Amino acid sequence: MPAVSAVFTLLVMNMLRVDAVYLKPGDFCIALRPTIVKTVLGSCVTITMYSARTKIGAACHALLPTCREDQGPQCSTGTCQTASRYVECIIPEMARRMQEKGMVLSELEIKLFGGADMMMESLADHQRVGSQNVLKSKMLLARLGMTIKSSDVGGAAGRKLIFDTRSGDVWIKRLIP
Repeated sequence: MPAVSAVFTLLVMNMLRVDAVYLKPGDFCIALRPTIVKTVLGSCVTITMYSARTKIGAACHALLPTCREDQGPQCSTGTCQTASRYVECIIPEMARRMQEKGMVLSELEIKLFGGADMMMESLADHQRVGSQNVLKSKMLLARLGMTIKSSDVGGAAGRKLIFDTRSGDVWIKRLIP
């Protein structure tokens, strides 16, 4: 049956003229056309940004809270090749690109997902990447004056995420740890 379900999904998406994107770890996208964005998260985080006015949406799949490479001015100019892997790099980059598309940051609907601590009992607090990703995300979004409308973060379970850029809706399915 899975093949029939996948074929049906493709037919519906073609009829509705909706693109589909799967975000792998370290990916991000800005959808100028109606798009269904999917990803699976563990300790990584996805931040979605959506403008109801323009119907443009953006999403990332960031792996780590801070950049481990010395990119210097490349991160602030958008030329860093690994920026989408790091929360501290991709949030400002997504905000910059949305502004380039004519949006004001205050109009964006922000949502935050993921950040599970998959091996909670075996790690000290400072080693829990999921928690660090969530904290860094919240800090950077607040610094940019962006308010999180909704979130589903933390815990020990991974998540499957679907983001519809036509409406800004996000669906989450928690995966059994």
